[in-house]
Parts: sequence; structure tokens; C-alpha cells
Amino acid sequence: MTKPHAVQQLAAKLTGNDIDAAVITETHLKSKHTDDAVNIPGYVRSLLHRRDRQRRRGGGVADLRAAVGYVSARRSYRSSLYHPPRRPQYQTESLLDYIKASINELNTLHPAAFIALAGDFNQLTDNVITERTGLVQIVHQPARGHNKLDRIFVSNLAYSTVRAVTSVVKSDHIAVIASYDTTKGTITKTKSQHKYRPKTATQHARFLDHLAANISFVPPDTVSGSERADSIRLVLSSLAGTHEQLLPRKGKNYYSS
Repeated sequence: MTKPHAVQQLAAKLTGNDIDAAVITETHLKSKHTDDAVNIPGYVRSLLHRRDRQRRRGGGVADLRAAVGYVSARRSYRSSLYHPPRRPQYQTESLLDYIKASINELNTLHPAAFIALAGDFNQLTDNVITERTGLVQIVHQPARGHNKLDRIFVSNLAYSTVRAVTSVVKSDHIAVIASYDTTKGTITKTKSQHKYRPKTATQHARFLDHLAANISFVPPDTVSGSERADSIRLVLSSLAGTHEQLLPRKGKNYYSS
């Protein structure tokens, strides 16, 4: 979230997909970054929860809630987690014991509540989390290369759709969207292609060299009118072919929703 325009790009993705709650891992936020600096319109600033990595670069996690979102009749609890791939400043067993104790407490207080734990778990396996918590992992698409690092564990299968989409923020991770219905998280986009002709000084020089080597000019008063017209058509045809060969057009895709 500290990259240039990352907050604006994230805001477009969240609002465009009508996201009620979001978990962002590896935020790289530090104490110098205020909540106002990462505030996203439409999301409640007071419900922005951050856990920044202390005294080391990278890491961090943030949790966002929309001002107006999906309203469920049941009580729900959502938590976010970033588990570093190496040298965490805590014992992994202690983390797992803490997660287990927290979920046991929630289940005791509110047995019918919906519980979701989402984030970047790195080397923590699905089996380890499920054995400790009873939560079920619902993300089956790889989120980074062939690795399933970004995952969502839930107490019951309330989400009907789970999709992996390309992140708008420059990242080697993709984004995961879990929805209560099959239409949410899907945006219909229209694709159009526009042609353009990139031009450089080198291409212009090659074009002029080709003209000098392959086209000869004859004084107009030495040929008849019909010959002059035929010569002009021949030159224009040759120029068009040479132009397309040395300065080819390229296509660029544009998407609109």
C-alpha cells in the first residue's frame, strides 16, 4: 500500500467489485503512515485495523470494512493474518495455540457465529490450521505462481463463489474474492482494440534511406499527363507498402465496464 498510487488502485478494485470486507497482506505500512493516508472512500476509517511489522521492512496486514455492505442475520467474526515465510519473531506453535484458543472462545460465546480467517499463510499448511481450529480452507487456486499462499478458512461454507483475479496493484500475488452470491465480484467488461503506429527516429531514418535507394524522381515536364498519373499512383502504392513494412501498426487493447 506504500507504492505510488497503490491506495487509489486498491480503492478502484474494491469499489468496482463491491467488496464488503477486505484483507490486505504485506502492506509495508509503518508508524509514519497515518490511517488517513491509506483511507479509502466508502470504507469506515474507524474500522481500519492494522498490524504493521516493527523494526523490519516489509510485512504488515490491514483489515477494511465497507460503510454499507452485506447484512447477515448471524453474528460473524473475520480476522486477518500474515505469517512470514522465514524467521518470524514468534514461535509458530504459539501462534497456532493462540488462534485455536481465540476460535474456541468465540465458539463458546456464540456457537452459531460465522468465523473467517484470511491472509497470507506461507508455509502453514491447510491441515495444520484445520486440525487446530476446525475451519475449512476454501481457496483452491494458486495465488502466487503455483503456490497457494493466500487462503481463507471459514467455519462453514457460507461463500458460494471463490475466485482468483489479477491484482490491480503491482504485485506477484493475485487477489482472491469470496462472494455470497454468484454475481458479486463479477464485472462485465467490453474489450476494444485500437491501432496505432509507434514511430522512432531510427525508423524514420530507415524509411528515408529506403526512399533514396529505391525511388527515382523524373522531372514532370519530361513525361506525358497519363504517364505522370500512372507514376504518381505507383509511387503512392510503393510508399504505402514501405511505410507499413518499416513503420508497422500495433494494436492495444482497452477495457471498459
